Amino acid sequence: GDLSGEIKGFVDLDEFTFDKIVDGTKAAIGVFYEPYAHDMEDVSTELEAVAEEFGEHGSLHLVKVNVENNPTFVERYGITQEEMPKKKDDAEDDAEKSEDDEESEEEDAQTPTKKAFLYFAKGADASKPEKITVDKTKDAFVEFLTGKVGAPGTVEALVGVFREYSAKFSNAGAAKSLVAKAEGILKTLKGSEKSSGEYYLKVMGNLQKKGADHVQKEYGRLGRMVDGGGLKQEKMDEFTRRRRILKALSLIQGKKVEKDEL
Repeated sequence: GDLSGEIKGFVDLDEFTFDKIVDGTKAAIGVFYEPYAHDMEDVSTELEAVAEEFGEHGSLHLVKVNVENNPTFVERYGITQEEMPKKKDDAEDDAEKSEDDEESEEEDAQTPTKKAFLYFAKGADASKPEKITVDKTKDAFVEFLTGKVGAPGTVEALVGVFREYSAKFSNAGAAKSLVAKAEGILKTLKGSEKSSGEYYLKVMGNLQKKGADHVQKEYGRLGRMVDGGGLKQEKMDEFTRRRRILKALSLIQGKKVEKDEL
């Protein structure tokens, strides 16, 4: 369970670069760890899944820091040695182990490692982050982060405009004004946020053409296409990304998508 390897979507930071990235302009989740942690075997896999969901989120940085190489963070954030809590399945497996298995594990046991999972809120004092106490699983992380920065696919700058448009799109004058406002905001966006913003505008147009439940219907339609197979990987990835955005848009509308497996 060595977290020092690359985890796509997470940026490796050190004592020189941390404050340049985690500077309050965006929220951040920080994973602080010692390498070769025997009790972190599953965490890197879970973090990869989290990054797949939130890696493009324009309001969030995903970072990790090796505290063995950057020991000042240990005192800075009060990072202590502690065991990762066992998952329920692991605890049940332990109960079924024989005495020989337990003795073997005792021989192989290592000292608990220093670790911390911290959340740095946008605009907050970076010296006082929030300790993330949820289970270290993809689903728990996604729920936690969605509550903080919005669902994967959220473009913070366009949330208010989309919410207002959803309520007023049947009024041609108001709709036209809100589209113009969204187009103005879009010009200020960059990278993945810009491409997500472009899809926001496409969905806004379709709300007017196809009705208030377009977001939920399109989410389901793309889901059936993904589940049906036969798509090229590039198209699969694009449809999955669109569904992520549609799910976020549905939450902005105050609705839930019917088939909620993302």
